[in-house]
Amino acid sequence: MADKPKYALVGSFLTQQEIEVALTMWNRSKRNFARRIHDQFILPNINRIDAALGQKNDPMFLAFLVEYAFTNAAILLGDDVGNTGNDPA
Repeated sequence: MADKPKYALVGSFLTQQEIEVALTMWNRSKRNFARRIHDQFILPNINRIDAALGQKNDPMFLAFLVEYAFTNAAILLGDDVGNTGNDPA
């Protein structure tokens, strides 16, 4: 019997601060977003992330998962995901 698929919310492996910075990155430029998330947040913290998720993970897959989540949020919420309107211009 195959293992049940595991589900992970972005907040289960990135910190609130990392998510906030990622949202700023997303709103500034979507170009190479997954690669930038991989390089800045996931790869340097993969041991912490693996422990949080309870398994070994492919860092690039997790970066694509973040990009997928942000893309879906942008479709549902509008292009400025996470923009509260309180950020200085």
